[in-house]
Amino acid sequence: MTLSRYRRLDAQSILRTIQGVQRRIDVRFPGSGIGKVCRELQETGEAAAEVTKSLRRPIYPIRIVSWSLIGLIILLALGQFALLENPSITFQTV
Repeated sequence: MTLSRYRRLDAQSILRTIQGVQRRIDVRFPGSGIGKVCRELQETGEAAAEVTKSLRRPIYPIRIVSWSLIGLIILLALGQFALLENPSITFQTV
């Protein structure tokens, strides 16, 4: 399912919008506190874009562990079904 263009956020578009707002604020209200807030918002947006970029990359160790656990669960379930079909199999303790 594809998300419509209005249901996802594009970091570059957001950053461009913040830059445009910051320029307008600096022109109309030079040296004001709202300009500083806008600059801080710009820095936060840039940091969020970097974090998002790093989170998009797959984490292969977690995938390997997940698939291994799924395989183990399947093997254990098949082993239990084998014991149900042939109850004469017993395990000896040492």
